[in-house]
Amino acid sequence: MSTGLKISVVYFITFNLYLTSGARILGVFPTPSISHQVVFRPLVQELVKRGHEVTVITTDPAFKPGQAPNNLTEIDVHDLSYKIWTNALQEKKTGNEDDDLYSQIQLILISVSKVFEAQIATDEVQKIITKKKGQFDLLILEAFVKPTLAFTHIFNIPTIQISSFGGLQYNFEVIGAPIHPLLYPTVLSQRVYNLSSFEKLQQLYKLHKINRFFDLAEQDDDKLVKKIFGPDIPSLRNLANNVHMLFLNNHPIWSDNQPVPPSVVYIGGIHNNQQKKLPKDLNDLLDKSKHGVIYFSLGTNVRPSVMPPKKVQMMIKVFSELPYDVLWKWDLDSMPGKSDNINLYKWLPQSDLLRHPKIKLFITQGGLQSTDEAIDAGVPLVGIPLFADQWFNTEKYPYHKIGVKLDLPSLTEEIFRDAIVTVISDKSYRENILRMRNIVRDEPQTPLERAVWWTEYVLRHGGAKHLRAAGANISWTQYLEIQLIVIVLPVLLFVILLFLWVLKFLKHFVREIIGSSIKINGARILGVFPTPSISHQVVFRPLVQELVKRGHEVTVITTDPAFKPGQAPTNLTEIDVHDLSYKIWINALEEMKTGVEDDDVYSQIQVVITSMSKVFEAQIATDEVQKIITKKKGQFDLLLLEAFIKPTIAFTHVFNVPTIQISSFGGLQYNFEAVGAPLHPLLYPTIVSQRINNLSSFEKLQQLYKLLKINRFYDLAEQDDDKLLKKIFGPDIPSLRDLTDNVHMLFLNFHPMWSNNQPVPPSVVCIRGIHNDKQKELPKSRSFPFTAIGVSQLFVIAASIIIWYYLQDLNDLLNKSKHGVIYFSFGTNVRPSIMPQKKVQMMIKVFSELPYDVIWKWDLDSMPGKSDNIKLYKWLPQSDLLRHPKIKLFITQGGLQSTDEAIDAGVPLIGIPLLGDQWYNTEKYQYHKIGVKLDMPSLTEDIFRDAIVTVISDRSYRENIIRLRNIFRDEPQTPLERAVWWTEYVLRHGGAKHLRAAGANISWTQYLEIQLIVIVLSVLLFVILLFLWILKFLKHFVREIIGSMIKIKTN
Repeated sequence: MSTGLKISVVYFITFNLYLTSGARILGVFPTPSISHQVVFRPLVQELVKRGHEVTVITTDPAFKPGQAPNNLTEIDVHDLSYKIWTNALQEKKTGNEDDDLYSQIQLILISVSKVFEAQIATDEVQKIITKKKGQFDLLILEAFVKPTLAFTHIFNIPTIQISSFGGLQYNFEVIGAPIHPLLYPTVLSQRVYNLSSFEKLQQLYKLHKINRFFDLAEQDDDKLVKKIFGPDIPSLRNLANNVHMLFLNNHPIWSDNQPVPPSVVYIGGIHNNQQKKLPKDLNDLLDKSKHGVIYFSLGTNVRPSVMPPKKVQMMIKVFSELPYDVLWKWDLDSMPGKSDNINLYKWLPQSDLLRHPKIKLFITQGGLQSTDEAIDAGVPLVGIPLFADQWFNTEKYPYHKIGVKLDLPSLTEEIFRDAIVTVISDKSYRENILRMRNIVRDEPQTPLERAVWWTEYVLRHGGAKHLRAAGANISWTQYLEIQLIVIVLPVLLFVILLFLWVLKFLKHFVREIIGSSIKINGARILGVFPTPSISHQVVFRPLVQELVKRGHEVTVITTDPAFKPGQAPTNLTEIDVHDLSYKIWINALEEMKTGVEDDDVYSQIQVVITSMSKVFEAQIATDEVQKIITKKKGQFDLLLLEAFIKPTIAFTHVFNVPTIQISSFGGLQYNFEAVGAPLHPLLYPTIVSQRINNLSSFEKLQQLYKLLKINRFYDLAEQDDDKLLKKIFGPDIPSLRDLTDNVHMLFLNFHPMWSNNQPVPPSVVCIRGIHNDKQKELPKSRSFPFTAIGVSQLFVIAASIIIWYYLQDLNDLLNKSKHGVIYFSFGTNVRPSIMPQKKVQMMIKVFSELPYDVIWKWDLDSMPGKSDNIKLYKWLPQSDLLRHPKIKLFITQGGLQSTDEAIDAGVPLIGIPLLGDQWYNTEKYQYHKIGVKLDMPSLTEDIFRDAIVTVISDRSYRENIIRLRNIFRDEPQTPLERAVWWTEYVLRHGGAKHLRAAGANISWTQYLEIQLIVIVLSVLLFVILLFLWILKFLKHFVREIIGSMIKIKTN
């Protein structure tokens, strides 16, 4: 038997069981509003269809007298209920004042209690009450009307509360759902999102005020039910314990996915029916509309004609100027000043109307049923809240980007017109509401199926109290265990103080033990970091210094020693190759083009790679490095090599020990090939790519060509480096390609997000932000505290005085800046004074016209044409400077360390890439919306000014970079802790080749299994040719047979 047939059989049997053993159900739905009653109807009618005997007390019967099914009794309390309700609505304020919700709630609760009292007094309801027990098996009560809980005392049977909207606070309290007034605001909140601290306090005060009234109203309702049902009836608070389940007519998304116990069931959209045909005149109007139709309705509880006449006339004027037809649900026969494109209707089949393809927009009061029908129809919204939960619902429109919210008191012609034009013309609103429809529809059961299933679940189990939360219907003092807290708090305070004292003692003790252990078992490590650039060297320093602190004996070959001669720790040896390295590098920088031409990255790479090989050769030739190489084996336990400089891998041949490569930026293609990370030039572009986002097909081809050209140069450079190594280390040294197999791990100085979360093997460790220090104070004054000094300290103090004096005004400048400061720096590898003078003067002109002070890192003593708001500095404590609250913007060349420091400080960026990986990094600014990228060759005054104004004035850039900072920081270890842990991991295990990927350091022909493909293709080609030959033979053979048969037949 098929699965579908089995399900059908089970359903048939279950259905018949209910027909023969149907339960007796009483539904009490007092609210006189059709928008409430239509939510209850589908459940009632489906239960009737399933054979249950249902009685409902309702203000809007679904059937005319005598036409209801035999097992449905509708007690009609329409007239007396609507009389009270309509009188109440005459008094109610509807959006004319900005803060009238409280008066509305007072009026509603008082009038609903009066309605309930009147309904109970009717003869038909009194008959039910008098008969009492044994009459029903289940109660379904309207959750909004508290006094209905009295029926649980009368009949003492399982009870389900059902709400025609979301849950009010007391509904959630009763059922035990955790309440948070700001994370999960009540449906009576007027403001929900993007609240300032003051606005949050306002909302909390309003909520407190409303809850206070609910409490007072509950006291009045207690008196009412005692008056009706006798003095022995328990309080409503106690009667709430009889509630087994709560059905809410919304989707979890609408209540911000509030945590709820399993006794809460969401049935949002239960009232949505299948589409029916529209009346012919209405359908014709819609079909003939040239530009589409705006539908305007303020629901069933508001008479639109009582709106302020000025507002009505303003709306008419706006509609008259638009090209759309308007269907306006209006309660009178006429409308003064009505334009020709407005069509008035007292009633409309709203659900079916909204589904017509000509409906462009729904202007609504924001009722939940109207909102739900718009979502189901995929029609974007303009909400004008007037009543109860409508502010809450319309707050959701802009949050989910399915519409906009307007406030009637402050509504003007311009605001109204702009809202309509925006929502209709911006396709994203319709796309978002369609996306939301798909989300809310994507569920294993329809809302009606779910409501019926859980109703019958309660019947099957004789109730559902086993699903009630432990926190259901308890006071806040019980929920927060105040009594226990009062007892425990003094004891806990004593234990915490004792624990802190013990922890302090143990911390000191463990440090001593670990320190002595490390000193005994410290490893011998050699670090080789040839690049003559402080922005590279600062990445390596923290790891080296932490390894030294942990007792390892470290030797580093570096262009920028961290310590002056004789001042390094005893277990750190720094081999200083500064002068000879920078001499070669500075000469190379003079030749190099830096962003002046649009396509100069290739020439830059040529100069950089060639000069780095020269730097390496010069460093190797120094006496101190030669001593290390000559001594060879047994000298070190681990190598730390700069990943950017390929020839450093020669040290793996010299010492034959585990090796970690460390990069001061991201990985280059040959780094990823070495460790076996999969490559994709477009999904995971190399860091020397100049364009990476939103590429056209032609641009993708351009980037692939550039990458091919660069990789070709890398291959040629590798051949030159192989010759260089043979010259230095002898002819027996293997090729760089083979030596790469000696690399055990790769440390990369960026976050995975910066490389598009490129898949990497576990041998790749990201250490982004390793160089970021704790913030230090900026210099404040010229004074310098002299003490008695020795001769050995003289140089250090003299240098400190010079720097202190030079920067003494920096903190003052920042603090005194009225409008904030722009910081402008092109990093350590570019001399800004060699930029084209036209560009420099253009920038000065733009800065002079802005209200901000400018701190410009400039390599000369003066700048022609400098404006008064520009301050020049040759050096600045960049990381600390960026963290100053007055820094509004960082204009940078886009170096990774500068970018990282800006992210860490939460300062938005303008990137003007000039060198190396800077194009890649500045492309990321735009992708993550933390800044903008500008190109130096095409940079104009307007472009430069607009970029500055945009990034400073648009708060989203700062919000996005702070969000990115929070993401980057949210990790179980700091970057330094992670780098140290994995370094010592390699030492502990004598290497980490077990973490290398199977595809590490293999050729592309091996990776793509070209040999196998050639064999398979050859066989496949042979099979295809054989098949074609057989086909041709059969075709010829069949033709011969058919031909001979025709000849025989003819004869």
